[in-house]
Amino acid sequence: MSNIKKLRLVYDATVLKNGFLKGGNRSGVFIVALNILKQLLKRRDIDLLLSIDPLYTEYVKSILETEFPNNIFNIESNEILSFYNKL
Repeated sequence: MSNIKKLRLVYDATVLKNGFLKGGNRSGVFIVALNILKQLLKRRDIDLLLSIDPLYTEYVKSILETEFPNNIFNIESNEILSFYNKL
């Protein structure tokens, strides 16, 4: 068994939230933020937390579960989502 510690990383999901909102701006920054998240979700050596405006936590959680069906997102607090891979 490996005793490798995972890097705990908090990712600010504000740009994603803004892009997911109806009428939101899906600029190049949104695409980059989404692609970075896709790559981070594939990593097994990172304990990833997403920081989100507390008013939008449930909304972003539902969008992420649709966008990334192989992952489960849990609300850790009003503004933090954690995830784990179903596979």
